[in-house]
Amino acid sequence: MADRISELQERFLALVQREIGADSVVIDLEGSPQRGHEIRADLGDGRVLVCRFDAPIEGENALSRRLFMLVGSFTELTTEPVSERVPRPPVARSLHDELRIVAQRARATDALVIDATSPIVWGAASREVLKHHQADDDSGYLPAETDTEGLPEASLGALAEVRILPNLASLHRGRQLRYQSQSDDCGLVAHSFGGIYILVLVYDGVFDELRAERSLADAIPRIQRLVAALPPLEPTPAPQAGVVALRSRKRR
Repeated sequence: MADRISELQERFLALVQREIGADSVVIDLEGSPQRGHEIRADLGDGRVLVCRFDAPIEGENALSRRLFMLVGSFTELTTEPVSERVPRPPVARSLHDELRIVAQRARATDALVIDATSPIVWGAASREVLKHHQADDDSGYLPAETDTEGLPEASLGALAEVRILPNLASLHRGRQLRYQSQSDDCGLVAHSFGGIYILVLVYDGVFDELRAERSLADAIPRIQRLVAALPPLEPTPAPQAGVVALRSRKRR
C-alpha cells in the first residue's frame, strides 16, 4: 500500500508541475513559511502542496484555481477527500481562466470558444464571466442576449471571418477545421474540437505560428472537458451576430 501511495504521489507531483508550469513541486511536511514565487494548496492533513517558480508568476489567480481543481481530483493522497474541503470554482470561471492562460502562452490578444452551429460564444479571455447566475446552476454561465457583447473589435472581426469559412457546416459530420490567417495588423488561428466547437486565437498582427499551434494543442483537451460540462443552450440567434466589417488578411 505504501508503495502504491508513493507511486501515486510521484505521478501527482509530475502532473501538477506539467499543468501549472512550475519549476518544482514539493509536499511540505514542516509548515515552512511561504517564499516568493510560490503557489500553495492545503492537502488537509498538515501537508501543503508547494509549486515553486524561478520567476514572477503570470496569471497567479488562475493558476491557483487550477491547482485547487487538481488537488480536489486526486483524493487518494489524503485520508479525507480534498474535494469536500476545497470548493470548486464554477465551470465558466475555470473555462475563462483556461482561455486567459492559452492567450498568454500563445501571445495572443484574445482566445475564444465558439459554437459552429449557433451564435454562442462559450467563453472569451477578454471578457469576464457573465455577471448573472442561475441559482440552480453551478456552472456560473448564463448567456447574454447578445453573445458578442463586450468583445474587442479585433475579436469580433476574427469571429466573423471564422463563421463564414465554407467547411464550418461539415464539422458535425466528423470533419476537422484547421485555419489561420495573418497580415500586418491582424491575425487568427482556429482549431475545431468536440464536433461543433472552435477555439480561436486572435492577434493584432503577425504572430509565431509554431507557438500558436503548440498552445492550442496543449489547451484543447482541458477546454473541451470544461465546455462539455457547461449546460446546453438553445439561444435565439442575434440579428447582428457575425455582421462586422472584415479587414483584408493574407491566408497561409
